[in-house]
Amino acid sequence: MSAITLITVLVGSATAFLAPLHFWAFASPGLPRGSRWLGAAALGSAALAISFALLYESRSVEQAMWARRLIAVSFVPLYGGVLRFSEGYLDTRLRGNERVVFGLVACATLASFVPGGFFREQPVMRTMWLLPTPYVDVDVLPAGFALGVALVVPTVQLARAHYRYAASRGVGWGVGFAVVTLWSVCVLSDAAAYIGAFGMPFLVPIANCALVVSLTSIVLTRLVKALDSAEDEAALLQQWVDERAHELRDRDLQIAQGVNVAAAGTLAAGLAHELNNPLAFVAANLNQLEALQKDRSARGEFEEVLQETRDGIARMGGIVGQLDGIARGSTGQDQEVDLCAVVESVLPIVRQRAGNRVKLELELSHALVRGDANLLGQVILNLALNALHAARQSRSTPRVCVKTGVGEGRAWLSVDDNGPGIPDDVKPHIFDPFYTTKGSRDGTGLGLSLTRQIVLRHAGSIEVDSIPGRTRLRVSLPACPPGVDIPID
Repeated sequence: MSAITLITVLVGSATAFLAPLHFWAFASPGLPRGSRWLGAAALGSAALAISFALLYESRSVEQAMWARRLIAVSFVPLYGGVLRFSEGYLDTRLRGNERVVFGLVACATLASFVPGGFFREQPVMRTMWLLPTPYVDVDVLPAGFALGVALVVPTVQLARAHYRYAASRGVGWGVGFAVVTLWSVCVLSDAAAYIGAFGMPFLVPIANCALVVSLTSIVLTRLVKALDSAEDEAALLQQWVDERAHELRDRDLQIAQGVNVAAAGTLAAGLAHELNNPLAFVAANLNQLEALQKDRSARGEFEEVLQETRDGIARMGGIVGQLDGIARGSTGQDQEVDLCAVVESVLPIVRQRAGNRVKLELELSHALVRGDANLLGQVILNLALNALHAARQSRSTPRVCVKTGVGEGRAWLSVDDNGPGIPDDVKPHIFDPFYTTKGSRDGTGLGLSLTRQIVLRHAGSIEVDSIPGRTRLRVSLPACPPGVDIPID
């Protein structure tokens, strides 16, 4: 194989390498329509280069004629692919140019099989630089030469269409001008070489390779812009997601506050007698104090009744404070919290709701975490009230047990009841918002959903273990040794 043949084959191979990129890698919605057609053009350009390489190695008229026929046929995928790609890129119709090209190539191909129709069946010996021995070529008849020249017309029209598109978009035409100039020089050089003016190799394969490469650069430019645009859109989307997540977190807290206020309103009626008892006690003591004040010999009894009165007032203040703590929304404070103390803070309300029907058991030990005491109190209250509701359906003595503790770097809280248990078809939905098995007057379906949200905000987890006759909900949170910060989301 001669050096010029090897160079021509390498040019064709380089162009063929672009074909799979256009068939698969570049065939995405964000790129110019018709990128797959540019893959067909790359195959046509490669076939054209291989056909010229076969021509350089021909040693008979028959070999030369078959090489020329392959050259003519190679223009079908080459020009067809370029025209179809250009239609998508320029967003215009070029079917007229396509019909002209296909018609000329079809005429040239058919005429090549007719003796004396396209070729003069006489050998023409051609010599070239870098070619050690002459190769055999065939002489093209004037009609065939005219068909080849006619292909210049749709090529010029295609170049004009690309130039107008670039001018209307303000896109630089430097690369396009260089390709058109190179293509024109190659065509003129090939025409001069064909008539024997000088022994230059045919440069059409190089011209068409440059054409396919330049159009590929358009696709690559679009790809880079699409990636940049996708990156910008991803950043905007992430920002939007963060903002929406922040809004949803705020809304969750607002809903939790609304549920707290509703619960406080419901509990207020039940707590009324808790206030009435110490209030009546204080009123009676005031009357007794008034009587004792006149009897100076009852000084000790006076002090005793006065202290009892103060205790009653403190008890009323404590009840009001507990109710206010439940009704007040989260302050968002991240502070050291003892789960044991939080449980004790909501016990008055739990005990009032339990009444004499449900036995309330406590196994509390100190368990330090970092978080919002009000929100954690809401978690304990929700779990305890749900357990009370379930325990009342027990066939034995209703019982609820609240436990706290620390183990393996985690602080935990568990609430057990001896109710009927959670059915298997209900378990997957107990944390779904607005899902409730209670009546519409007894529940909103938000308690456990908000409980899980609060636990997750504190980097914790909540587990459910339920069988007939026993249900346990266990909350696990990062334990907090004194002085160590565990941020909440």
